[in-house]
Amino acid sequence: MIALRSRMQPILARLAHVETRVSALQELAQLVGAREALLLVKDVEIDVLLPAPGLPKSLPNGAGWRDFLRRCHTPGIARAEMPGSAGKSAEPAIAWSGSGLSVILVGGTVAAPALSEIEDALPLLAAALISQQQHAVARGDLAACRNEMREALALTRKLDEARAEIERTLSELDAQTASLEEARQRAESATRAKDEFMAMLGHELRNPLSPIVTALEILRLRTGHSAEHEIIKRQLDHMVRLVDDLLDVSRIAQGKLSLSKQVFDLAGAVDAALEMAKPLIEHKAQRVALCAAGEPLHVDGDPARLAQVFSNLLTNASKYSDRGACIEVTSRRVGESVEVRVRDPGMGIEPAMLDRVFDLFEQQGRIIDRARGGLGLGLAIVRNLVELHGGSVHAESPGAGQGSQFVVVLPLVTALRAGVVPAPALPDHTAAEHKRILLVDDNVDALNMLALALSQQGHEVETAADAEDALRRAGEFQAEVAILDIGLPRMDGYALAGQLRRLPGWEETRFIALTGYGQPSDRARSSAAGFHQHVVKPVDLDCLRGLLAGASTVSSR
Repeated sequence: MIALRSRMQPILARLAHVETRVSALQELAQLVGAREALLLVKDVEIDVLLPAPGLPKSLPNGAGWRDFLRRCHTPGIARAEMPGSAGKSAEPAIAWSGSGLSVILVGGTVAAPALSEIEDALPLLAAALISQQQHAVARGDLAACRNEMREALALTRKLDEARAEIERTLSELDAQTASLEEARQRAESATRAKDEFMAMLGHELRNPLSPIVTALEILRLRTGHSAEHEIIKRQLDHMVRLVDDLLDVSRIAQGKLSLSKQVFDLAGAVDAALEMAKPLIEHKAQRVALCAAGEPLHVDGDPARLAQVFSNLLTNASKYSDRGACIEVTSRRVGESVEVRVRDPGMGIEPAMLDRVFDLFEQQGRIIDRARGGLGLGLAIVRNLVELHGGSVHAESPGAGQGSQFVVVLPLVTALRAGVVPAPALPDHTAAEHKRILLVDDNVDALNMLALALSQQGHEVETAADAEDALRRAGEFQAEVAILDIGLPRMDGYALAGQLRRLPGWEETRFIALTGYGQPSDRARSSAAGFHQHVVKPVDLDCLRGLLAGASTVSSR
């Protein structure tokens, strides 16, 4: 303690003199273990602590320092953690204030004895410094410093006001961001709800369509073809296409649409599309001029989905062309790609609509001309399916009333790769042997119509409207084929198939799933549940006849 005092007293004495004040402050900081020492004197006129005469007139800035210096106006000891400069970490600061004087030590660790020595020296040091300051005022040396300090104080107030305004603005931006995020989440939730609704709507519409399709087929078998029958079938086919489009749009929106790819000649998909669009084209007495390539054009894709692409384009061309028009379909190889063009002489497309015709629910002239029909889904589905195949599609038209053409471009598969892929086997639609069939569906109309159609084909059919009734009947009726609706109440078709398969004598029964869902994932699930085939509503009787014909020899799985 005595040694510290003997070393500090000359330093404190030198602080009293302007000439030695700077070096004395440096020695003081080094002696007590601080990084820096500051010596401030209170200017009573502007009520601000200023550096003592002979010291640099600048002080640390920042909200933390300003608050700390305000605390130094109160006599006693003040401590704080001050922010470091240029990315440095915070450091401690301690101040002794009294008699209009403040000594501040920044950084390091100051021992208690040193604090006591400095505190004892404050009154005498303050008297000397205040006398010097008054002398400097008399000389006018402090006038410029005071003016600068006043300007600095005014600027500081402005900066504080600006900082407060910035903080208010940031707070408002945070609130707006939170509101926008909430709105985005609500929009996403509404979009999901819409997609789920469309999927459920498409599925529910298939349920009533199934008995109507079956009943119409029964009427045709009873009475033969008639004009009335053709009208109903054409409109019913249109309704089925609309439902399928709704389901496809929902799957696309949810990212659930998948492809069953294989390498095949694209001519097969074009031929299938012509067959699909044939009823509408014939109804309008139109014709199709087909210009096929002189070579196989192999692509790696889903034959059914690509047939859907070209069928949608043909249907679109027919719908927007007059009666008796000629629609041209051209396919050719262009470099390493396959190009298919569907051209019509119809109403054409306005230039502003060329890019928009592929948007969902978009139709040119949809408000004025409803006779064309449709929901504006077909071309949107075309674009998504083509892009899923790694291709592109675009529309061309000179303008309104001058026709249009749609160009599909797909990657070509080399002849070497295409040559090793076997041609897909065609389904066997030979006449089915008479079967004992258990048919289960909770839609009574669909159940009765399908049972009647199967009975007229010579099959022995037992029906049940739910799983419990099916299990009761299974004890008395041993079926060769069980056609089960998946969406049954209480116990679904998957669980029912599992219980039926465990019954005595049912080990060799062939199970066919009946459902409104037909995606590969749905088929995979029914296959995993033990179903041998998967039939999508509304039931195509020709397809079902082919499946039953293939069930002549049944093997357990």
